[in-house]
Amino acid sequence: MINKESRILVTGASRGLGKSLVEILVKKSLNITVVARGFYDLKLKKKITFIKCNILKKDDFSNLKKKLKKKNFDFVIHCIGGGLGIKSVLSKKKLWEKSLFFNAIHAIELNNILVPNMIKNKIKGKLIHVSSYSSIDGGPDFKKFGNAAPYTCSKAFLNMYVKTASNELKHKNINFVAVLPGPIMLEHKHWFKLKKENPELVKKFQRDYMKNAKFLTANQVGKFIFKVCKKNLKINKLTIK
Repeated sequence: MINKESRILVTGASRGLGKSLVEILVKKSLNITVVARGFYDLKLKKKITFIKCNILKKDDFSNLKKKLKKKNFDFVIHCIGGGLGIKSVLSKKKLWEKSLFFNAIHAIELNNILVPNMIKNKIKGKLIHVSSYSSIDGGPDFKKFGNAAPYTCSKAFLNMYVKTASNELKHKNINFVAVLPGPIMLEHKHWFKLKKENPELVKKFQRDYMKNAKFLTANQVGKFIFKVCKKNLKINKLTIK
C-alpha cells in the first residue's frame, strides 16, 4: 500500500504520461525520484529527486544504473516508451533492437538492479510497466492509419516479461504489473499532430478502431496508475472502451 513513507521511482517523466503521473504523486506529498531527459518543471523539481538521463545514450544509461545500484524503492513505475519513428515490420535489425531496448529491455536492466535490493531488504516492491493495448490486438490497420510494428511487438514482449517475472518472484513479495492503455492524446505526439494535419483521418480512426471512444488523456492514465499503486493487483489493463 502506497503511503507518505513510500519511495517511488518514475522513469520517462520529461513530459506526457510520466510527467502527469509525477504531478499526481507530488500532490500526495510522496517521496519521488524522477528519471527524465532534460529540463524539468522548476516547481516540481523542488519537490523531487531529479536524475537527468537519456536512456538511448550509452553513457547516460550506464551512469543511471550506477546511481541506482544502492538505492531502495518501494514502487518503480516505468513510463518510457514510444514508436521512435520506426514503423515497418520490415525495419532493419538495428531499428528493431533500438525499439526493443527503448520499450522493454532498459526496464529489465533497471529491474535487475533494483529487485535484488528489494529482496535483500525485504521490501514488498511493486514494479509497474506501461505497455500498450496495441500489444494484444496488433494495433490499427496499417494501410489506413499507419502503425509502429516494432513498438507493438516490443510491448508484447514486455507483457510476457511482466507475467513471467511475476510468477517467478511473487514468493519474494515482488509484484510486477503491466498497464495497457489505449490511444492517448499527448501534446506534440503522433495523434496530436495527425489531428491537426488530417482531422478526418483521426475521426475515422476513432470510429473504425476505437468504436467511437474518446482518446485517453495523460492525466486519466496517470490516475489509473496511482490506483494500481494502492491496490494489490498483478496485471491491469486500461482499455479504450
